Amino acid sequence: MSDRLLVKPAQAAELLSVSKRTLYNLMRTNQDIRAAVVEVPGLRGRFLRVDLIRRAVERLSPFTEEAQ
Repeated sequence: MSDRLLVKPAQAAELLSVSKRTLYNLMRTNQDIRAAVVEVPGLRGRFLRVDLIRRAVERLSPFTEEAQ
């Protein structure tokens, strides 16, 4: 994904190749994605932890290396 630790939702959506609306829906409905949301005191808006997003996508992915 990225070497950054935190990304804005728009950047996370771009990295995941989904729309911002889809990402916000995932943030609302998916517990793994919701766990990646961080609010930094003193900064406006939400951020997402890249490592937790990566894990969430791996868990959502139907293809795993074990299936090979």
